[in-house]
Amino acid sequence: MEKTPLSRFYDNFPKYCFNRRVKLCNLALSVNFAQEFSQILEVNQNIAHLNLSQNKLGNEGLLALLATIPHSPTLINLDISGNSITEFSLLFNRLAGNLNLVSLTLGSNSLHSKNRMGEEALAELSNFCRQN
Repeated sequence: MEKTPLSRFYDNFPKYCFNRRVKLCNLALSVNFAQEFSQILEVNQNIAHLNLSQNKLGNEGLLALLATIPHSPTLINLDISGNSITEFSLLFNRLAGNLNLVSLTLGSNSLHSKNRMGEEALAELSNFCRQN
């Protein structure tokens, strides 16, 4: 039986997490993972660097993560590039005021999974940068 991305994550968590850094790149993680991982982030307040790049989180996965990420007192670096995210206004709105977050990576190098940012999101990004 083929393992789901979530079960692979649980099996390999020690390998993915080292020195307060969690690197979960290119694992085909989707909304279900984001919902579960959001609960993990709520309990584990030690993660400083979270790299979720090149997965399949999409807007729904982003929403699930935004339930806890804005309240994380230790998260200083977040990479969600390459996840087909289009709801950047919501992201910047929810992260506004989180003074711990120093680095936010949104770019994409995959032709199949480009993050797209519209005019409204750019305005929210500008507000986010002024507040933080």
